[in-house]
Amino acid sequence: MDSTLEIPSAFGGYVMGAMLLMIRVGALLSMIPGFRERALPMRIRLLIAAMLAIMIDVAVGGMFVSVPEEMLTPLVMGTREFLLGMTMGFAIRLLIGALQAAGAAASYSMALSMNTQIDPTSGDESMSLGSLFAVTGSLIFITIDGHHMVILTLFEHVKDYPVGFQEFYLPGIDVIAKAGVDLSVTALLLASPVVVVALTINIGLAFVGKVVPQVNIFAVGLSILMLAGFVSLEFSGDAVIQVVERGVEELPEKMLELVGTPVGGD
Repeated sequence: MDSTLEIPSAFGGYVMGAMLLMIRVGALLSMIPGFRERALPMRIRLLIAAMLAIMIDVAVGGMFVSVPEEMLTPLVMGTREFLLGMTMGFAIRLLIGALQAAGAAASYSMALSMNTQIDPTSGDESMSLGSLFAVTGSLIFITIDGHHMVILTLFEHVKDYPVGFQEFYLPGIDVIAKAGVDLSVTALLLASPVVVVALTINIGLAFVGKVVPQVNIFAVGLSILMLAGFVSLEFSGDAVIQVVERGVEELPEKMLELVGTPVGGD
C-alpha cells in the first residue's frame, strides 16, 4: 500500500523538476538571436524549449523536486528559474546591444538619426544602421555556433546548480559595471571610423561656411557626410566579425558571472 502511494509522489517530483527546468530553458532561449523573433510562432518556441528541457533532463539523470505543500512555493521556485534563465541570456543581449549601439552612434554621426525601423531581432524600433549591425551580428553569432555554446553552458550550469536549488546568487556590482563598460567601449570602437570621419568633415564644412558664406553647406555637406560615412563603414565590417567571435568565446564566463556563479562552479 505504501509503495503504491510512493509511485505518484515520485512521478510528481520528476514532473515538477521538468517543468522548472523548462522555465529556465525557455527564459534563456528567449534571449538567443533568431528564437526571439516575432515571426517564430509561440507554439514553436514552446515546443523547442520543451524538447531541449527534456533532453537536458534525461542527460543529467532526471531532475527530482519534491512537490511543495504550500501553493505559493511553486510560484517562487518558477520565478527563480525564470530569473536565472533571463539573467544568463542577458549576456547575449549585451553582445548584440553593443553592435546596435555602434550602429546608432554611426547613424547620429551620418545625420541618419531620423531613419528608424523595426528591429527584427528584438521587435523594437531602432535606427536603421543599428538594426543592420544587430542583424549582421546575429547572423554571425548563429554561423559560428554561438547558440551551441549557450546550450552547453546552460547544461553545465544545470549540472552544478539543479532546479530547486535553494541558494540564489547575485552578481557583484563590479560585474554589472564591467558589463556596462564593455558594451560602451565596444560600441565606441566599432563606430569610431564613422565618428572620426564625420567629425573631420564637419570641421571642414564649418571652415568652408566661414570662408564662403554663399555655399549651401547643408545641401552639400549632408551628401558628403552620408557618402563618407558609408565608405568608412567598410572598416567596421571585419571588426564586427572579430567582436562577435570574441564575444562567443567569452560568453560562458559572462553568463555565469551575471548569475553570480563562480566560473567553473568553484
